[in-house]
Amino acid sequence: MATRTMMTLEQYMALPDDGWRHEYNRGVLIKVPPPKYGHSKIILKLVRSLDPLVYEAGLGSIHVQAGFALDGGDIIRIPDVAFVSMEREQATRDNEWLQGSPDLAVEVVSPSNDIEDLAEKIEQYLEFGAREVWIVYPRIRQVQVHTPADGWRVLRSGDTLASPMFPGWQLKVDELYA
Repeated sequence: MATRTMMTLEQYMALPDDGWRHEYNRGVLIKVPPPKYGHSKIILKLVRSLDPLVYEAGLGSIHVQAGFALDGGDIIRIPDVAFVSMEREQATRDNEWLQGSPDLAVEVVSPSNDIEDLAEKIEQYLEFGAREVWIVYPRIRQVQVHTPADGWRVLRSGDTLASPMFPGWQLKVDELYA
């Protein structure tokens, strides 16, 4: 279960690396336990599927649990998987968080996720520049795809995940859970 603590951004920036994932949401520290095996398997499947295309086509880069500063740094979110376009990647230094949302933010839902926090993350990612947000639900074997223009849709067993950001790329939803 995620825990929440009030703190300043300066206190957040000074946190030691303790093996937990720490997000910051307008004065609230959200401490999330490290992902379990099944969660990390899904992350790895997405990365293995997307990364070769993204790299070879020079589209940008795929990141795992990288920090993104939203709303001028008042919100720090760490999606499980993120895609950053080449233009945005070139404008960011290695020792900084990327300002704004990734072009694609992927969250794999685990028992420690709070549904209200998850809904807020989706809104924040879209508000601060994400072109798509994918929410992967391992327990019910679904993927929600959220976009600023189209709202959201649900992909189930038998459906195929695709995105205009990745021309020619497809992944069957069932492959995420195999």
